[in-house]
Amino acid sequence: MSIPTCTTKSLVLVGGGHAHLQVIKAMKTRPTDLFVTLVDPQKCASYSGMVPGCVSGLYTQAQTKINLEPLANYAGVTFVNAKVASADLDGCKLLLDNDSELVYDVVSFDIGSATRGHDEVKGAGEFTIPTRPISELVTRIEEAERGIGVDDDVEVVVVGGGAAGIELAFAIKARWGKERTGKTRVEILDSNNVLFPGESESCRGAVVKELSKRGIKVTHGAVVKEVREGEVELVDGRRVSFTHSIWATGATCHGELTTKLKDSGLEIDKRGWIKVDAKFRSVSHANVFAAGDCCTIVDDRFKAPPKAGVYAVRAGPILIDNLVRAVGGGGEELVEYSPQADFLKLLMLGDGSAIGFRFGESISGPWVWELKDMIDVGFMDLFDVETIGGEEVEGDVKKDYDEHENEKEMDARKAAEEIDATTAGREMRRVDREVDVLVNWHILKRMMKEEGSDWFCEARRVWAGKGVNE
Repeated sequence: MSIPTCTTKSLVLVGGGHAHLQVIKAMKTRPTDLFVTLVDPQKCASYSGMVPGCVSGLYTQAQTKINLEPLANYAGVTFVNAKVASADLDGCKLLLDNDSELVYDVVSFDIGSATRGHDEVKGAGEFTIPTRPISELVTRIEEAERGIGVDDDVEVVVVGGGAAGIELAFAIKARWGKERTGKTRVEILDSNNVLFPGESESCRGAVVKELSKRGIKVTHGAVVKEVREGEVELVDGRRVSFTHSIWATGATCHGELTTKLKDSGLEIDKRGWIKVDAKFRSVSHANVFAAGDCCTIVDDRFKAPPKAGVYAVRAGPILIDNLVRAVGGGGEELVEYSPQADFLKLLMLGDGSAIGFRFGESISGPWVWELKDMIDVGFMDLFDVETIGGEEVEGDVKKDYDEHENEKEMDARKAAEEIDATTAGREMRRVDREVDVLVNWHILKRMMKEEGSDWFCEARRVWAGKGVNE
């Protein structure tokens, strides 16, 4: 490992999460006196947005993973394949499980999260497949699959009725429901009274329709008391049998590392998240930063965003800027992050179609899957060392991770800018395969940009099917 000299500033990145991926790449054009180290026990970072598609068979595992070491090498970042064993934050030191020690000027954590309740609910750890670490999910499902014969009936229980649980239910139904003579029953155990309680009734109805179409059952008010071999017992006494169960209950902190950081003086909230301000800087240590699932933003001006990949991705450019400014030590003011109140949610259905929500309305059909695939693959391409390069400006840290428009994209954007509101609304309602995905994507982006305008209101009214002769 290269050792920084006494005149060199040192930045340590712990974890290869979605925000840190952008930081790593940007370090290609960092200041020459900045030494950067990436520490991660995994050699690959899995892109969570594509994993359900991999489960359903639409992607290979390789397509969902970013190789950290080649990316680090591209950017001149030293990669250390290890875990943090202990921390001395006041002394600015990290001890790794390979007995090496890292001294830093600034450290940033982007370590993701664990699966909530999996270690606490009796039997869950022994008899269910957790969604986290996400990098191991597909392998665990493949291992379970080896014991299933083509004539075997399978009963799959997905514990958790959030976006992840719903997507995995669609994925398993698609994966195990084809090319087999045995029956595949899939049931979602949802602790709420409705799916997606934060969405509109029409959006919830669209999801229920797709689940019903595929024979996926949803049981509401289902809080798990105990898991036994082949059976889930709920707190109200109901029992649900299964041959396979997936635990998709949402995010919780990595307890072991969080405890070590807390013992070293880092301020952690009651749920175990690292407390940061709107600049992703620790509220207790000015040279400690965190982004992604492992942190929570403490700011009276807005509610801390949920644990969703879109927020981690959007945190990247802000984090890049602030880490470079903080490690420079010149007193330059840091940039604040302003999380968007809502975002486009896209759920793959496992069969080459998808459903999405925005502005309280839904979109569905093959074109929505094409849109999701385009966005996800586009993000992954940003970190493929075989194709990236030549896009940075000498001496400048690149911070813009929106797509670079080619001629086709420019034509689509122009078409969206010129389209009338009625036609735009009708485009959002289409479910056929002949949709121009790029044009519809730019229509959605125009609606996001012009939300509240007369054009937006009319387009949304037509999208909702109000007063339009179809």
